[in-house]
Amino acid sequence: DAAASPHNTKCRDHLSVKDDALSCDWTAIAGDISDTGAVWLNPPYGRDIGKWIQKAYEESCKGLVVVVLTFCRSDNGR
Repeated sequence: DAAASPHNTKCRDHLSVKDDALSCDWTAIAGDISDTGAVWLNPPYGRDIGKWIQKAYEESCKGLVVVVLTFCRSDNGR
């Protein structure tokens, strides 16, 4: 879990605010990539969400499986 706190994470290994997930390497929490290692991300919503999506993309380019929970605005007509 790349954006969690000890009281809300659903994963044993996680990055909290003090870990600064936007600056660190997520492979530390991904486990053995060859054994379905993956990173879950429920990013903080708000103005910085683009930074989290960019970081998820960058980490996926390293070969990590990154699963992101994000919003869908299907009612805005775009």
